[in-house]
Amino acid sequence: MYTKGIEDINIDKGAAADASDTSLRSKEALYGVLYDKLSHNSPLTRDDLKEIQSSLRALGIDAGPVDGYAGKRTAAGIAEFLKIDENIDFVQQIGKQARHILNEFGQKETLKRLDTQAALSDEVRNISKLAIDYSLSNKELTKDNLSALQDDLNEIGYNCGKADGIMGPKTAGAIVSYMKDHPDLVMQMPVDTMRELMKHGYSKEIKALAENNNFDERIAQKLAEIGDVDRADYSQIYELQTMLAVGGYNPGGIDGVVGSLTKRAISRYSEKNNIEPANHVVTDGYKDQISHDDIEEALAKSVHEAEHTDIKSDTNRQTVETKPPLSAQPSQIAINIDSGEDKGQAEKPEEKAEDVIQAAHGIENPSVEIHPPPKPEGVADNTVDTSSNEAHTIAASTTNTGSSMEYTNGYGVSLVAIERAWANVTGDEKMPRGTMPEDSASSNPRPLVVIDPGHGCDIGSNGKIDPGSVSSQVKGLTEVAVVDKVSTSLADKLHAMGYQVAFTRNPGEPLRVSGSHDKTLRVRPEFAESLAKEMGANGVIFLSIHTNSVEDKHAHGARVYAQGSNGRVINGNSDLLADNISASYRMGNKSTKIRQADYGVLRNFEKDLGRANEVNAGVLLELGFLSSPKDAKAMKDMMQSPDAYAENIARGIERYSITQVAALRMQQQPENNQMLASSGAAKAMADLQEAAQLQQSDGDKDPQITPASFDNPMGP
Repeated sequence: MYTKGIEDINIDKGAAADASDTSLRSKEALYGVLYDKLSHNSPLTRDDLKEIQSSLRALGIDAGPVDGYAGKRTAAGIAEFLKIDENIDFVQQIGKQARHILNEFGQKETLKRLDTQAALSDEVRNISKLAIDYSLSNKELTKDNLSALQDDLNEIGYNCGKADGIMGPKTAGAIVSYMKDHPDLVMQMPVDTMRELMKHGYSKEIKALAENNNFDERIAQKLAEIGDVDRADYSQIYELQTMLAVGGYNPGGIDGVVGSLTKRAISRYSEKNNIEPANHVVTDGYKDQISHDDIEEALAKSVHEAEHTDIKSDTNRQTVETKPPLSAQPSQIAINIDSGEDKGQAEKPEEKAEDVIQAAHGIENPSVEIHPPPKPEGVADNTVDTSSNEAHTIAASTTNTGSSMEYTNGYGVSLVAIERAWANVTGDEKMPRGTMPEDSASSNPRPLVVIDPGHGCDIGSNGKIDPGSVSSQVKGLTEVAVVDKVSTSLADKLHAMGYQVAFTRNPGEPLRVSGSHDKTLRVRPEFAESLAKEMGANGVIFLSIHTNSVEDKHAHGARVYAQGSNGRVINGNSDLLADNISASYRMGNKSTKIRQADYGVLRNFEKDLGRANEVNAGVLLELGFLSSPKDAKAMKDMMQSPDAYAENIARGIERYSITQVAALRMQQQPENNQMLASSGAAKAMADLQEAAQLQQSDGDKDPQITPASFDNPMGP
């Protein structure tokens, strides 16, 4: 009989005494019964199964009722017994009947993994486990570290697929499976790794592990380390919000900014643990301002690559004065625009262009094709290397202006202006080569449109590109892939209407500035501001495009956000732009909801640009939910045919521009009539009536707000 390891196993004597057919039995006897019965090749009788169940129960392992019938709980109990380190060698002696039970009742993958481990030597098995524990407890998962972790997991049967250093669905699932077998890891795992797993749909599993391991102790340590949350920096709050989410306290968005929902989560934690409320806990008077729907909306953002904090209802919207964020401001950027590296850091190996695009567009197989910007009719294409970094080479069009050649990005914006704008943002002292074109954007009555394709940046300067949310419904569908495809089509539509368009991040490429999360959010609107100044543009429209992802697969539909909270907006122009986009774009048959939130990218836009004139406006559009089966399927189709969706977004932008610019200047500039009509403005004007009717009939939104509503900056 197999006996190895019996001497070293502790038995839950309370459970042993509670066994149905015995009083307290020795561990040797319990193990002897299990080794004997589980090694049978002949059919197991009902009495055999009762002995297996009672022995497992006596060892403190849940195997369901002692009834002599095999089921999922019995199979799970057998698997739990076999996972004990001392029993791993016995796996090779399991009989046909036990294997049948495991395969039939949900433990097929576990058995396969145990067979892999049993075939290894003790030394190899233990070294791999130690390496995995260390990686998941202490290491930042850079591409190299993650590749090594994948090798180790594959070695002991946790299938990650190819060890490519990319956190895909297989890798995330393998890590969670390993954590279930080693649950104490949740107490040491870095929050960034937790966030990656939650983004891949494993929030419930991570929360369950936390609940069973007294995760509140870890939250207590973080609160003690922070002290006053209102004075903490971004990274500390980001970690705290992640821990509160894992602990089940629902802090709303995870963005490193302290808002009312974060404070309410701290209150719930304090109440549960009988901790005296501190200075950071909200008062009862404020709690009444937040409804159940507001909490649900905030929870819908907790696993999204977050840029917001407070999500409130959109009723009774008013314009209020902006306040500076309480969290510490990011440090000054010092980036070499030619090399794309932080000054003073060691030189990075050059990335292959195809690797950058693959990382930006998917976990395993990129599903989006990247097309260069369209060239104006009759104009030749040229590729202009505007920097020494090949990843930033821009497909450009040229226009002969007589004395000089003007290079543009294909959407009417001078490449020189783009490079000057980035130089202003990054503090690069080297001026780009070339001269500003004489025909500047100031002659265009339409505002400059800066499209901000979300994510796709190297957070932490470790060469790992953030893909945004990953769909749990459509394999390989990522946020970056969807927004890049739509952004390119939207630029085509807007340019055809007469707009000049630029991107904060060229579709198919990573953001050229890397660093902290806060830093990458700040440079996007700063680039828009700098570019508008370089061009002498008649205002700027800033549109950040994203997709949503939540645990609840029933959540669906689009959202458009303006900066604000508690039903109030910072900038009336931005709110009006949100209204117009909401009226023209929708996902499926569900109307696009208008919300206010404290997104970092919008906060930075409003801080410097928001109310500088009657045109500037910035919003964030969530195209739909990658976690919704219906929305995910629609966005998969959107990848193939984005034009109709992009056309609707463009119509909303055109409606806004007509309201703010063209309608006011039509009499003073009658020469613009022909241009506006040919660009689709006439159709957009005709749609304004339809938009107003849609908004009045939509129960989720207020009636359309006109510019007159914003004469008083504090609202009516």
